[in-house]
Formats: sequence, structure tokens, C-alpha cells
Amino acid sequence: VRTFGDSVEVLNACGAENAGALVDGIHFVRNGVSIDELRANAGKVKHIQLCDCRGPAPKTSDAMIAEARSGRLAPGEGELPLKDLCAATEYG
Repeated sequence: VRTFGDSVEVLNACGAENAGALVDGIHFVRNGVSIDELRANAGKVKHIQLCDCRGPAPKTSDAMIAEARSGRLAPGEGELPLKDLCAATEYG
């Protein structure tokens, strides 16, 4: 599953009430998902991985992997819209 939209399609197709998406702050923002798209599918989100980052999105696959593995910051130390992300879900 490569995108949030893909995960929503899988969840809709499986129909299991206990299935849900995990939203990772970095991947969510770096993949260009809008808060409105998240809000429209808030019931599909079961977990949120809170982390932060700074600066522009990495340009290469290796740089993306490096950021995801070792470039994560504690919530509030970076630039991600974490409050908006949480508020758009049922956890907000």
C-alpha cells in the first residue's frame, strides 16, 4: 500500500470493523495527503505515529529512507502540522 488513498481502498474492500490505517506524520505530509482527505476518512484511522521533521522533502529514495529511519524528531521539534493531523481524526 503506497498511499493513504490506497489504504482507504483496501479498508473499504475488506469491510472488517477492526481494520484500520496507521498514519505516519512524515509519510503522510511528504506524500502530499491533505488534511481534508484525512478528515473525510477519519473513521478509517486507528493509530497515529507522531513524529516530526524539518525542511523540504528528500529528493531521492535513499534520502527518504534515511529520513524515515533516522531523521525523525520528537513532536513539536519540527514543522509538520501535527495538531491539524490529530484534529482531523477521531482522536482529535
